[in-house]
Amino acid sequence: MSYQQQPPQQQKHQQQQQLPPHSSDPEEELPRVLLALQTVYAPNVGGNNNNTGGGNGSPFDRRDVADRYLTSFQRTAVAWIVCDRLLSTTSPSSNINKEDSTLSTQRQFFAAQTLHAKCLSDVYQLPPNSLPSLRDSLVNHFISHATDSVRAHIENRPANRPLVTRLAMTIAALAVQMSWHTCLNDISANVLHQHPDLGP
Repeated sequence: MSYQQQPPQQQKHQQQQQLPPHSSDPEEELPRVLLALQTVYAPNVGGNNNNTGGGNGSPFDRRDVADRYLTSFQRTAVAWIVCDRLLSTTSPSSNINKEDSTLSTQRQFFAAQTLHAKCLSDVYQLPPNSLPSLRDSLVNHFISHATDSVRAHIENRPANRPLVTRLAMTIAALAVQMSWHTCLNDISANVLHQHPDLGP
């Protein structure tokens, strides 16, 4: 039996797996994001269509699907809360294995990268009276991860400088959006003065 071959674009569309819907509830969205991140950053993944160990029935058994889910997640309003929680997770320490430490680092950098992008363009998603709370949360994350970066040298483990740098960029982006004119003075007085080990 003969058949007419479909155009490549149509074939690609059919092969592209539909994304699971995003939830506006952080309690539902956070586990999905964690699963998608684990799929994207799973070791020994050779290509976009490889199975990654997400398990039967997982919505992210393909790496390309997980990657597209995370990209669309970054544009959602719930990403503010989910990424804040990702940054609040325990920092890597010397008593966990390298693979878990690497995954934790990648999750946290993804969260910081997402918040940085949102502070540049998506602040409109938040009520104006919530911006000081966001600022305080970002500063606390910066202190926590910068302190851990300093401690990493003592514990002979890699310091997560890219994460600390990205958090600093996120704070700077938010400062512009909320007209935080005393940003440098406040950081100096409330962060560097109280945590001199974070200074130059």
